[in-house]
Amino acid sequence: IILSIFYVTYRVIFRNVANFNQLRIYLLVSILVSVLVPLLNISVNIDFFSAPKTQIPLPFQELTTTANIPSINTPVEQSIDWNQTIKSIYYVVSTILIIRILIVTLALVFRFYKSERVKLGNYTLISTNKQNTFSFFNWIFINKQNSTNEEFQQIVLHEKIHASQYHSIDLILIELLAAVMWFNPLVWMMKKSIQLVHEYLADEGALSTGIDRLRYQA
Repeated sequence: IILSIFYVTYRVIFRNVANFNQLRIYLLVSILVSVLVPLLNISVNIDFFSAPKTQIPLPFQELTTTANIPSINTPVEQSIDWNQTIKSIYYVVSTILIIRILIVTLALVFRFYKSERVKLGNYTLISTNKQNTFSFFNWIFINKQNSTNEEFQQIVLHEKIHASQYHSIDLILIELLAAVMWFNPLVWMMKKSIQLVHEYLADEGALSTGIDRLRYQA
């Protein structure tokens, strides 16, 4: 509920704010508050006034005895424990999502050691045959093919901003949150919003270095 309130507020009020650092901080604080507040032990005692309970005797209650009731063997129907079923579904899906995060992380580590690597200051460029370029902390996975030298430099600059601002930490947090709150659609919407803010920040940081805006947009 807390996370939903924060995100609806973001969509209604803060979505069009041009300060992307503020948007990032707001979204991260929303995650932390929504996780920490439910851990607080807050209880509220509410007293309800209720009328005293009275027993109303049934007709012929005193005349009815168990001896007069014939014994009938009826089969007992097995009822489904929906509470336990829902819990089981929740834990299964959460476990699958957490395992997926571990597999993706291990795959990145495996690709790091199996690919050609070039040290570039505090960053490491890893050659990949994948079309998309991305960064994981100080690792920059990039496809050098089908791009000019200027485009290559601009892409690397873009990914350096991601790495220098530690966007990977944000993504790990939101991935873990989505794994335990997968039933809330607003969590997945918040994940997309955080990724979008990251792209705005990376573009803003790249353009601040003085490169041509129109060529960069192209």
